[in-house]
Amino acid sequence: MEDRRLQTGGNNDLLLPQVFIDGNYVGNASDLQGLEDDGLLENILLRKACMQCGYSRRDPGMTQCPACGASYQEILPGEMTISQALQELAHQEEDFDEYYEDGEEEFPEEDAVTQTVTKSLTEFPEERRARMAGYSGGAAAAPEKSGPSQAQQPLDPALETAKFALGEQVQYWSDSKNRWMDAIVEGIRLKEGHVVYDLNCKRGAQAEKIQSYQNEEDVSPS
Repeated sequence: MEDRRLQTGGNNDLLLPQVFIDGNYVGNASDLQGLEDDGLLENILLRKACMQCGYSRRDPGMTQCPACGASYQEILPGEMTISQALQELAHQEEDFDEYYEDGEEEFPEEDAVTQTVTKSLTEFPEERRARMAGYSGGAAAAPEKSGPSQAQQPLDPALETAKFALGEQVQYWSDSKNRWMDAIVEGIRLKEGHVVYDLNCKRGAQAEKIQSYQNEEDVSPS
């Protein structure tokens, strides 16, 4: 053994894998095969026998062998396998990328001066576009449906240049997933002097990562 690595072969140029069970070094692959031949391997893996001395009255809840004093270290909790642990980590990483990607802000900073346009559920996208155009001196706003009148707060002049309207169905480019994702514009606000969009899948999305809804997905953002 050199540098804690098992070596074999005529020139000691072959490295054998080292086997650890519950934090205890058992041996190489040949030693593991010997334990299987002796009928001990299954009991060791089920924590019914000690991997050091073969003590066969071991309880799975023991932390130390009463016969030889070997310490049992549980590497993974319960019966979780390495494969299951990796799948769990991959699933958590997907959830993280869904909402915290591209280095963009997920929630507005407390000291940031922002103005948010509140979503109105009583308007259709065409009416929203007409109303927003009316603030910039464009076409007259479309008549709203009969019902209780709602007080409209004036927009910041910079928001008049918004490319997309509230409630509009768009597509957002996800760098982590490398594809366009269907989204809905739920808010428009200013961030550091630039118009950003709050989508149902992303807060503070930049305009260059948003496109009008298309049936076919593009390869990369325009």
